[in-house]
Amino acid sequence: MEVKKLGRPKGQTKDTKQAILEASFKIFSWYGFAGTSMSHIAKEADVNQSLLYHHFSNKLDLWRAVKANLLKKFNPKYMNPACIDTLDNLINEYVDSRFDFYFENPSILRLLSWQRLDQDPQSLATNMATSEEPLYSALQSFQKKGMLDVNIDLQLLINMMANMTIAPLLDYPEIFKLNPNKILIYKNLVKKMILGSIHFY
Repeated sequence: MEVKKLGRPKGQTKDTKQAILEASFKIFSWYGFAGTSMSHIAKEADVNQSLLYHHFSNKLDLWRAVKANLLKKFNPKYMNPACIDTLDNLINEYVDSRFDFYFENPSILRLLSWQRLDQDPQSLATNMATSEEPLYSALQSFQKKGMLDVNIDLQLLINMMANMTIAPLLDYPEIFKLNPNKILIYKNLVKKMILGSIHFY
């Protein structure tokens, strides 16, 4: 598929590194990691390859930088445990914010889909310290307070929560576009399933 080149309005200056990140996100989301070359990105960002390598040592470094840049746009309440006073509120905030973010940013979902298809998806994954650590810490604090069973493996719980929240957006997002009422129905269903499994444990 032909991707329209990322243009810069006449007379507008833009930080070169940010321009590279935006162009890279666009190309990575359409062609994936394996299908993208540094020369392709340099052409899309309208920079020479030497400048590209000045900012990023290789394609993997650039991929990770793109994902880190995207995470800056995602700043829900649960990233600040002090704002969440109960476990139920944490789960509700997590499901709402995560679902809404990916529903409103389908290009990011394409990026994640490409990551899953890669021969070495783990190497492309974002470091937990930058994406899951606040949630992990919040859940851990509820374990210490006796509000969450200490025998629950938090990493497995987070993985389950993440997949349940965005699974239909990866498989059949049109269902929510055709009937927006299903968004609230699905989010409430996910919340009940997560909280039910936690309290049943």
